[in-house]
Amino acid sequence: MAAASSGVSVAQSQDLHSLYGVGTDSTVTKAPTLRSGGPFHFGSGARRSTTRPKIFIGQHMAATSGLAAISAKDVNQISSTSDVRGVASGLSLSAFTFTGLDQPGSGFTPGPGPGSGAGATLSGSSIGPGHYLSRSDANSDEALVGVTYPEQEGLKVGFHLALSGTSHEVIGVVTPSNGAAGTDVYLPLARAQAAASVSNEVNTIDVEAVSNSAIGPIESGVQQAFPSPTVTTAADLASQVSG
Repeated sequence: MAAASSGVSVAQSQDLHSLYGVGTDSTVTKAPTLRSGGPFHFGSGARRSTTRPKIFIGQHMAATSGLAAISAKDVNQISSTSDVRGVASGLSLSAFTFTGLDQPGSGFTPGPGPGSGAGATLSGSSIGPGHYLSRSDANSDEALVGVTYPEQEGLKVGFHLALSGTSHEVIGVVTPSNGAAGTDVYLPLARAQAAASVSNEVNTIDVEAVSNSAIGPIESGVQQAFPSPTVTTAADLASQVSG
């Protein structure tokens, strides 16, 4: 019984290590208001044919459903909250690839197309092979890819990935920490904003506290100062772990 108990304790520590490691992190998001998502546009740039059927293959990138835009003013307000060491803004996007047939006289007939995610937090994640994005990459056409995405798409470090008509060089493969949601593609913020045709918009804010004991007061302060925020902490994630 002692050996079994010790083994369970060691296994639990190993599995939850990544949560403990990001224990001073919180993520702030905002729920969208009714009809704030905007219309869907076929931003493919494909030419229409008036004399014969035309096959359309295009891509549309938009903010992830369920997340509203957060202004620079709100980011600064959270950054100035007591006991906040630093903040990092992000833009979570969904990329929808679509195909269809433009039949003269009949209009556009949609066909099947896969979707994928782009952009999220890298907190607690590891890189290999390749390397992280750096400050010097802020305006570069470079990307990281999630560990499962290259297997689906046949990508490797050094290969190129096309998003919204721009070719991005893959410089690293990301393995998310335990409890973290996987993401297909990570781009520099400015490139993600350009891909979604938005200016200075974000929809996630990662907050680092000065200490574990400051997480609770920061959460309360953000909820009081920020309109209708959703604050998720590492403690929230840990409380969902069972079995």
